Amino acid sequence: MVDRKWIARMRGATLKLARPERREIPITFDAPWESATSFPLSVVQDGSVTCLYYRACSPDSKDSSYLATAMAESHDGGLSFERPL
Repeated sequence: MVDRKWIARMRGATLKLARPERREIPITFDAPWESATSFPLSVVQDGSVTCLYYRACSPDSKDSSYLATAMAESHDGGLSFERPL
């Protein structure tokens, strides 16, 4: 989302809100280092690979002190992701 207050000047451009579409689920956070608090942070296109960086946490639900960034990659344009070894 972009708020107009952050835009100093617009020439020859307009803001347009895209309509959301229900699609397939590209990744399910079900690995030991993932939980309900895992969420995407960034998506980066690196050549033909789409990299998804996301928040990871401790496999021990009682230990909330461990946080890390994990990565999954897609070779089909972001339709599905896999975690590299």
